[in-house]
Amino acid sequence: HDAYLFDYHIGAHTGLALLAEAVKLVDAPIIMLTGMNDSAVDSKAIKLGAADYLVKGQFSGNLLDRSIRHAFERQQMQRALALSEERYAIAAKGANDGLWDWRLDTDEVYFSSRWKNMLGYADDEIGNSRCEWLDRIHPDDRLRVEEDIDLHTAGATPKLELEYRMRGKDNHYRWMLTRGLAVRNKQGNVVRMTGWQTDLSERRASYDALTSLPNRTLFFDRLGRAAARKARQPAYEYAVLFLD
Repeated sequence: HDAYLFDYHIGAHTGLALLAEAVKLVDAPIIMLTGMNDSAVDSKAIKLGAADYLVKGQFSGNLLDRSIRHAFERQQMQRALALSEERYAIAAKGANDGLWDWRLDTDEVYFSSRWKNMLGYADDEIGNSRCEWLDRIHPDDRLRVEEDIDLHTAGATPKLELEYRMRGKDNHYRWMLTRGLAVRNKQGNVVRMTGWQTDLSERRASYDALTSLPNRTLFFDRLGRAAARKARQPAYEYAVLFLD
């Protein structure tokens, strides 16, 4: 069926009991009809999944028609939202970067599984507090990070982009690159910040911090790979050029 209408009074049970079971079984909007104008029952019905709650004798055929049409529209929006959230969850799970989403009104931060895994933690080992992020930053870097965040939220910089050290579960520090953007409301106030984190530890170990050029570690890594390939493929040739 395209839609269901339940009466609140159905024998020994109430429509709420039927509603609680029906939402598990059907994928169609459910509208509850009742002879009581009770806001408590109304609220319970909506929380259980009813698309609308109508009082008998207080609605016309046009109102019922509108209620059904709105129920369909609401269902379509919920399906679109669920699909969008599913796509986001798939993208977040498959991304190599660690995603984060910080709501400034509640001061809560969503950290993706990848974000936590970069530091050696499981999903349930890190909460949604801002301290989970900032308290793990190296003491020598934290002030700079907080200043850059303040500058971006104040509109002084077009985006947030900075490198710093973070302490992992093993108490060792790893170099991280964080990029983010502030999201503003119609009044221009920042309501959230969202972005991603990349582990730079391997790159930092292989490149000179001052010049950003490949260092000795990376050279020996590439030389080792060339030698290993030569061992597997005798016809492969390589050469080393040294400039003093």
